[in-house]
Amino acid sequence: MSRILAACLGLCLALPAAAQTVPEIDAPALTDLDETAPRLFELAEAVGAYQILAIIADESVAAVPEIDETLLGGRGGQDWIDAAERIYSTERLVAAFDTALGDETLTDAEITELLDFYQSDVGRRVVEAELAARVRIGDPEVEEAARAAVVEARRDGNPRIDQLTRFIEVNDFIDRNVTATLNANAAFLFGMADGGALQAGQPEILDHVMGQEPEIRIEAERWLYAYQMLAYDGLSDEEMDLYIDSSDSAAGQALNGALFDAIDDVFVLMQYELGTAAATLLTGDDI
Repeated sequence: MSRILAACLGLCLALPAAAQTVPEIDAPALTDLDETAPRLFELAEAVGAYQILAIIADESVAAVPEIDETLLGGRGGQDWIDAAERIYSTERLVAAFDTALGDETLTDAEITELLDFYQSDVGRRVVEAELAARVRIGDPEVEEAARAAVVEARRDGNPRIDQLTRFIEVNDFIDRNVTATLNANAAFLFGMADGGALQAGQPEILDHVMGQEPEIRIEAERWLYAYQMLAYDGLSDEEMDLYIDSSDSAAGQALNGALFDAIDDVFVLMQYELGTAAATLLTGDDI
């Protein structure tokens, strides 16, 4: 599962008022969930969702010093780092993800069909390749090389580009990633506003965030092709077709929607919390 999560911060910051707290998140009680939920969590593990959450958690914390410099003027210091590490701890992300995923609905037959694929040799190799590529593309030089490989493949008429295009379209990856990024960006700014560090109402925030949409869409498309070119380089055309067909099935579509919805819920909440934490620092309160 490819994800793009960014915090494009903007608007004019102001300083008074008090920050509000956001409630902690508890892991779900499996006895309170639909009986298919434990198998749904098994499926999430099989597709590498929990490993992706851990990778994103690390990336989010690593981005905190830059946000401190650009947004907080370097005033955040260790308090800001500690707050981000708490908000984006892998344990909290997993607990929030399980809670959100437990509300999704896949039939037992759909879960069985998908587990059959992801626990097969091809399915396991797909997940391993996706996870490895997701880590590697965090290196700017690797990402640059992957983007260059996409350009070269397009120039040479490499049929893999057609497969990646179909895969992206089948899963609606560009629109879903753009929406997720816009939602996360808006949530951060809402947290800033609710914490009293941003003098802007909902319409102003939404207008500002939607103004980022064209740029985010372009970047989403470029990143997705680069990431997938890197991730699926070791798959044959036939294996790639098997993966695309699995994604295009009714079960695959149900899984794709469930994962995106759950991850979106998690990062909207986490970005809101990060926004309130930033507001707390800017208003001079304790986190």
